[in-house]
Amino acid sequence: MKFHLDVRAILRKAIQLALLRGAEGVGVEHLMECAPDLRSAQTIPERDIPFTAEVFAVLQESAQLADLERSSLVCTSHLKRALNKATGGEPSWSTSSTTKELRDNFLDMTVSPRPIGSALNFSACLGPGLERFSPESSATLSLAWLLRDSDELTGRDLLRALIAISNQLEDRNVHMLLYRLRPANRLVETLQNIGSLERMLPPVFSSECYRVISVALREAGAERPVSNLDLLIGLAECGQELLAAEDISAEEIRRCWAEGG
Repeated sequence: MKFHLDVRAILRKAIQLALLRGAEGVGVEHLMECAPDLRSAQTIPERDIPFTAEVFAVLQESAQLADLERSSLVCTSHLKRALNKATGGEPSWSTSSTTKELRDNFLDMTVSPRPIGSALNFSACLGPGLERFSPESSATLSLAWLLRDSDELTGRDLLRALIAISNQLEDRNVHMLLYRLRPANRLVETLQNIGSLERMLPPVFSSECYRVISVALREAGAERPVSNLDLLIGLAECGQELLAAEDISAEEIRRCWAEGG
């Protein structure tokens, strides 16, 4: 599912609220109670925190409402209606002015005032190979850099971005492919909810990342651009830790995708 910027801001605030409260997961109550003035109020601890099943049900309901309206994005109106259906109440951010504050605060935390185009220039890392990447996979690289865990881009960052950028309203996407391969695993939920480092520095690739991209270029061949599927296959073939722990191989990914995954 694709979220409107306002909804992404609300989700980010809900994650922060859950972290501040020491919760095991982001629950519906955090979605209901997150406030726009949460930023800078306290030091927010950093750790992996998943969404609960109840939150995923609310997000799925929001996506269905958006689909019924033929909207390409899940908007705050869809999320508000889904939360009302689940709880019978009104979220604290339901006024338009509050939503704007959430969006502005989200942008303050994740985007540098410098233009993203110049900051996220991968030509130094990829050279002429940059031209081989599709708009979709180029967007994945940019998101991976924004959501990275360290000072250089890793396979874990790429995997997180592949999941986060997937459109769950479409039948064929990386998120759903991984879910179908290992439905009982919480890998998707864990990777979806990591915060950014709030740093817009020139990208630097780890050796692992270079190996993944080399495989992805080979997988794409000379006739087509590198896709997100190629990047996922590269991650699997290079033994990315989370995929390897689930014994997800490049061949299994290819087979599932060919079968409509």
